[in-house]
Amino acid sequence: EHSDTVPSTVEEVPAVDCLNLPNAPISVTDLDKPRGFHDVAFDSEGYLIGSDTTNSNLVRVNYDNQVQFYASGMGGVQGMDWLPDGSLVVASDQGIVKIAVSGAQTTLAPEIYAYGVTVAPDGLIYAANDDKVWRIDADAETVHLYFNPTALRLNFQARTISFDQDYSLMYIGTHFEDVWAQPVDANFDLVGFPRKLAKVHSGVSWLDGLTTDACGVLYVPNYDTTTLYRLFPDGVVEPYWVTPWYIDEGGQQRSAYGHGLEWGNGVGDWRADALYLPQPYENNTVVELVVGSGSARAQ
Repeated sequence: EHSDTVPSTVEEVPAVDCLNLPNAPISVTDLDKPRGFHDVAFDSEGYLIGSDTTNSNLVRVNYDNQVQFYASGMGGVQGMDWLPDGSLVVASDQGIVKIAVSGAQTTLAPEIYAYGVTVAPDGLIYAANDDKVWRIDADAETVHLYFNPTALRLNFQARTISFDQDYSLMYIGTHFEDVWAQPVDANFDLVGFPRKLAKVHSGVSWLDGLTTDACGVLYVPNYDTTTLYRLFPDGVVEPYWVTPWYIDEGGQQRSAYGHGLEWGNGVGDWRADALYLPQPYENNTVVELVVGSGSARAQ
């Protein structure tokens, strides 16, 4: 999640009782044609965009399973998000790439191999590369170091990024077990000092996604435990959904594991109250979890 912003057409999520959120997904649906590797994105025409099974192309699929080509030559795709002009930002093997509405590709930051990517309301790209966080201006094609844990004598590596409901906090999911909260001002400049919000699970690594719902609750998938965790604003952490195990064609037990996550935008039958998790270990399939709340950005 890596991302929180979506194209402008967004269905409002029904009123949510934040004090009585369901403690498990309301429903879990394995989808047929949608595909994704480490992230997916939803466009304003009712399509889900994600990596095909070759991990070299992006395809888009609507809820009726109609498949269309989107972009080629991407290689391994990590986080994605939308720029205000409708361009899609992709963290790929080529660095940070912008895919314009026309389909033209521009490599904005070839030296940054990021995992987590989000675009804030200032129109700038925030990208975490399992070390630092970078701020990228797609129009000016400039790159600036934004957040450096080492300079602050913090012993963690930034992997994923999300913001709270009013964009006063940047949440940072680390390469290991913790989630941190860093205050930002109205210009998205850093203010104050970050604090550790919570330890997701002792000894884990690979916090592979981070997104916030309308109640301020964070959702964090973890590779080691193959579990999607829920992290409340007061720092309470609880397991929310454990990925089922299955037997592959070779007779080996495997976990599909929802690697990354994205809120649906409510367009074209995609639910605005559901999370969509790509499953790279099960042929890049996608699973839909109806959670009963929606993105902090959909209100």
